[in-house]
Amino acid sequence: MKKIIFTATLLFITVMSVCQVKPPVPHDYFKQWAGRVQIPGFSLFECKIDGAVNTAKFGSSPTQFIQIVVMPQKNFNDYKTGYSTAQPYNWNGYNAVYYGSAHITFFAVEVPQAKLSVKISTAGKVSKAEMEEIATEANIPSLAAGEFVSGLVWPEEIPADMRISLAKSIKALGPEGKYKEVYEVKAAMGPQLIESVRVIIQKYKGEVNLISTEKLDLICTGAEDLPQLKVFFMTGETVIFTYNIK
Repeated sequence: MKKIIFTATLLFITVMSVCQVKPPVPHDYFKQWAGRVQIPGFSLFECKIDGAVNTAKFGSSPTQFIQIVVMPQKNFNDYKTGYSTAQPYNWNGYNAVYYGSAHITFFAVEVPQAKLSVKISTAGKVSKAEMEEIATEANIPSLAAGEFVSGLVWPEEIPADMRISLAKSIKALGPEGKYKEVYEVKAAMGPQLIESVRVIIQKYKGEVNLISTEKLDLICTGAEDLPQLKVFFMTGETVIFTYNIK
């Protein structure tokens, strides 16, 4: 009898261990990321975790909310195939799905390099363009950046929407000339890095060798523009960027 009870207990523990899936983004890092998300007219209301799913809720009024859910990559297929009128398409190099009805609208994105998917949802009908704008403001590609893969923590002086993907290391070099601080960031060359740099260039109207804002200058010393960046560096090769804080 004791042997049966022991075997049953061991089986239960084994099943529970298999069923407990880790979230693709640690909750502490998710909260940091959510705290940096800036959605015009909305502020962060709460962050919570349920199993492998992280959820951030942003509110503009007691009844108007936007939810951003980060979950395992496989969940993306639920939104791709689970709604007959959902629209799968390519968004900035990522597989995406848009669905809008009178009751609910969601925009889901698959981020394979980080083995996760993201769903942004809100009540009522919202256009695809507006949902894409929210996704852009949330800087979804930053979820694939090194801080969520390897535990890297970005300095607060570097805004979330200027953080390149696939960062491997961040090193403070100290003040230099007119700059209060200079950070050297090493990243792995790949499609995700190219896409994150393209998004930054598009938003801030710069080039690979100089993207300038009021707060910092972002410089890649190995190339002058995106075509050169693609040609000069092989996939997996280290690309060095400097963030020069003004």
